[in-house]
Amino acid sequence: MHNAKDITVENDDDFVLIRFTRISDSQINKQKFTYRIKERINPVYELLKSQKRTGDIKIPITYVQAERVAWRILKRWVDTQLAFIETGMIKFEEVFLSYIVDENTGMNPIEKHNKEQLFRNKWGHNLSAMSILEHFTPPVRSVGATLPV
Repeated sequence: MHNAKDITVENDDDFVLIRFTRISDSQINKQKFTYRIKERINPVYELLKSQKRTGDIKIPITYVQAERVAWRILKRWVDTQLAFIETGMIKFEEVFLSYIVDENTGMNPIEKHNKEQLFRNKWGHNLSAMSILEHFTPPVRSVGATLPV
């Protein structure tokens, strides 16, 4: 994966996770960086249950099935980003910078920001950076499409 080393994939009850290290492309300062992409399983599970209720999918839905679908979505997302990088349409850092892990805190920039600061919306409610990003993230399901199971 574009000079990636030490690629690990894992999961816990709530997340699927890909972690890898990569040496920077800089000719001046070759540094080793760790990246972590962590995605929640529960939203996939809830969407699959909803699709089951509406008849969009017929197979039984379990949390284990949702975990497999979440892995597949994450893999396809990474594959798509790597295709953009290979074609030169974007640079590696443009895609993966927000997933870089700070050696001192063990967190990526979004996790660090969530821990240190909260945003306030115009009504005075606290919004974490992650909830703001989720608001602007395109929906997983497009009109008439179902998740692959």
